[in-house]
Amino acid sequence: MPRDFHVPQTIESMPPEDLIVWKKPRFKWLIVFYIAIALQAVAAIFIAPKVTSYETYESVLEDESTVSFVIFYVLIPLTLLMTLIWWTFLSGVPGRMRVGGVLIFFVALVGTVFGLVRIDGFEGDMKPIFAWRWSPRAEEVAAEAKKQQVAADANLLAGRELIIVEEDWPEFRNDHREGVVPNLQLNRDFAANPPEELWRHPVGLGWSSFSIVDDLCWTQEQVYENELVVCYELKTGMQVWVHEDETRWSEPYGGDGPRATPTIHEGHAYSLGGTGILNCLNALSGEKIWSRNILEDAGAKNISWAMSASPLIVDQMVIVNPGTGETKRTEQGKGVIAYDKLTGEILWAKGDYPASYAGVRLAELHGEKQLILFDGHGVAGIAPADGTELWRFEWENMPQVNAAQPIVRENRILISSSYNRGSALLEIGHTGDNWSVEPLWAKNNFFKLKFNDGVEKDGFVYGLDESLMSCIELESGKRQWKARSNTGFGQVILIGDILTILCESGEVAFAEATPEKWNELYRMPVLDGKTWNTPAFSRGYLLLRNGQEAVCLKLAVQ
Repeated sequence: MPRDFHVPQTIESMPPEDLIVWKKPRFKWLIVFYIAIALQAVAAIFIAPKVTSYETYESVLEDESTVSFVIFYVLIPLTLLMTLIWWTFLSGVPGRMRVGGVLIFFVALVGTVFGLVRIDGFEGDMKPIFAWRWSPRAEEVAAEAKKQQVAADANLLAGRELIIVEEDWPEFRNDHREGVVPNLQLNRDFAANPPEELWRHPVGLGWSSFSIVDDLCWTQEQVYENELVVCYELKTGMQVWVHEDETRWSEPYGGDGPRATPTIHEGHAYSLGGTGILNCLNALSGEKIWSRNILEDAGAKNISWAMSASPLIVDQMVIVNPGTGETKRTEQGKGVIAYDKLTGEILWAKGDYPASYAGVRLAELHGEKQLILFDGHGVAGIAPADGTELWRFEWENMPQVNAAQPIVRENRILISSSYNRGSALLEIGHTGDNWSVEPLWAKNNFFKLKFNDGVEKDGFVYGLDESLMSCIELESGKRQWKARSNTGFGQVILIGDILTILCESGEVAFAEATPEKWNELYRMPVLDGKTWNTPAFSRGYLLLRNGQEAVCLKLAVQ
């Protein structure tokens, strides 16, 4: 060591030119303020277009789906992006550390998205549903379960006759598709008499509900490339028969599989699949009697989320709504088709408007039977004999989604839809041969039934205004209450005076149908995963399902 080399005893004694100074990075707190302001501004941009009054402003703030959408698709990504920008350009940490942090972020993101998780569909507010990549898919489980399923004794059905009585639930949402069981009361003490689970088993994909007649029930499922109509025993869940069509509707946001519910009539099961296949089957054996494709017959393309409306039986006809497949009115269309229920022959085909997702229903207005059609352009009354359109009221939203079943009381019709639309009560007039329609009230962004149907009792309507359970007075349109019911985009039926709600999360909730307030009586978990299927009920048996599993509960009846 050179004699003149001297090691200083302290850092302070070192010459400035010999010091290598590392400055402690300073967090710039002002960036937090900027991020907060930016996030608030973007949230306001998403919410502001929905606000037309103080009432809608209040509604938007209460709307869990709107808040959830903004948080998931706007605030969280924007927060991550702005934090990444801060880290890269403004954090003040050494360059290698910044580069390393960015690389770690992207490796973790890509590894998670492509290596660890997959998206198994989307919830009603469009949030993705994540699952581990190594977990089995629902239809894999369903396919294996069907291999193991012990079939019911077909001989027990030989010579039987299916006679529909008041206690049955033979079509989607029961009589007039209103989801109501009027002449029965459930025991309100659910804690002392909880629902009893009789059976559960895997089922294929799809949003079909059940139809119930006597001790049998029917639904539709998707297993791989086969669309199924399946008959089960009501009390045991044993599979009676399966009818298969080699077709599959696939769509990432709505999900794969059939949507509509079979209609049971005079020993036949009429089913409409997602791709337009209309079947007439023997309800006891599953034997095919006839089959058509309604989209091919109409010369129409499928709509965004597939054919969803259950077939309607009127006299000798099966009524369906394939629509025109266009976003605007056409001329000489075949938007509504009536088939002979025994042969499948087309009896008439008329209608110039695109289809939507609500099923055609039958109503009596001014003493005359009419088909009530809620299509992509609005609601209309149609003569059952020949398909002549008698009246129409335009009611559109951007995606042309009118999915909630209209509620008819005397000569008035309640319609409701989401996507910034609202609800209206229409008065249908009739003078001589002329029909007219006028709104008694119509409100934007009010009582918005998205793809969930409402129920009516004693002049009040109950339903999911987006994802919040609500009650309005039918005559005036006045809101009675709107509650944070934790139901998501579920489905509602009415049993006596009890609202029975199958929540989007798979829970089932029971609440009092009262205009006074939201009064939940009981809630229990039933299903796992996204649940959009409508409950079905008959003789104390409540059938619940989603795209993974079906469950039968026995409810205590007074």
